[in-house]
Amino acid sequence: MRSRPRQESGRAGQNNECRATGRVASVNPLLQETRRYSMQTARAPQDFFVSVHIPKTAGTALGQILNRAFGHRVLMDYAPFETYASPDPLIREGAHFIGKFYRGIHGHYNVKRHLANFPDAQYIACVRHPVERIISQYLHELNEDSGDAPFQRDIREGRLSVIDFAAMPGVGDAMYRHLDGLCLDRFMVVLVTESLPTSLRLLQTRMKDLDLSRHFGTPPVYPVLNSRAQRKKIIEFDQKTRSEIYLRAPQDVEIYRRATELLNQGIQRHLQ
Repeated sequence: MRSRPRQESGRAGQNNECRATGRVASVNPLLQETRRYSMQTARAPQDFFVSVHIPKTAGTALGQILNRAFGHRVLMDYAPFETYASPDPLIREGAHFIGKFYRGIHGHYNVKRHLANFPDAQYIACVRHPVERIISQYLHELNEDSGDAPFQRDIREGRLSVIDFAAMPGVGDAMYRHLDGLCLDRFMVVLVTESLPTSLRLLQTRMKDLDLSRHFGTPPVYPVLNSRAQRKKIIEFDQKTRSEIYLRAPQDVEIYRRATELLNQGIQRHLQ
């Protein structure tokens, strides 16, 4: 998972709830054939989905679940930082082919990256309590021995506290920066990490061809990736520190509040 703060999309103060609002690092070679398709030929099918992977929200597991359930017909788009909210030219040219061949797209990007090409797609995302998400990202930086952890040295040498980390652009507002551009109410489902099994059950009611029991058993056993138990170094944070983190994530706090509200409404409407 990526952990560098996102700074490409949105402006502070915008309200994601009320506004109507990738690395395609290595796109599947099949997309090289898509230049012969015209954007005017057809829209993507109505059941085509776009899944926004916000770091440290179980997005890697969600991507694997969707990809397995749909026969490995999910295009993984992990956008470069500089194009996080910008449509990829190859995807734009091949939108018709992608909509016909793939069941959906999943990856790290701002939702606006795909809105122009797939305005009628079913948009989904997974959110997590901001304090837990920020702490998880901080611990990821602490443990990840790769170029994917640009703040690791500062954290290990005591120059970057988790509170200061939370205040950085793209950390305390990571969910906002990924979802800004589309009102939460327009998402087909906003899953919640803390209620992931129930969220997936709700998603299954909205995606009629998503058969979780077929691929993951009854009751389903989902992949667990990048978990806290897999990390070598763990830091425990007291309630005062957690409260300070909370205060540095007001936009994500509001997104999480609205997402849990929508989840509860969906449960009452479709699962009860």
